Amino acid sequence: MSPSIVAIAGHIRLRRNKWSGNSAAAAFAAQPNAAAAQQTRQQRSKRGSSAANAAAAQQTRQQRSKRGSSAANAAAAQQTRQQRSKRG
Repeated sequence: MSPSIVAIAGHIRLRRNKWSGNSAAAAFAAQPNAAAAQQTRQQRSKRGSSAANAAAAQQTRQQRSKRGSSAANAAAAQQTRQQRSKRG
């Protein structure tokens, strides 16, 4: 095997390792939608338990801290606003 092929194979291995390290980030990428759906279900139930509201607010904070897509953050912020308006 010529050295150039070895170098290329090493580079591919490095790239694979880099992506495997991001598997947690990839797993989270699918999570905001699930979290947003969960928030919507909690809102529709309209039971107004402080635990549900705290959990939804925590999910919103987690989404913002993970730098998700701006669309996901906007949706989560909108849901949080709607929830707060229903608390009265």
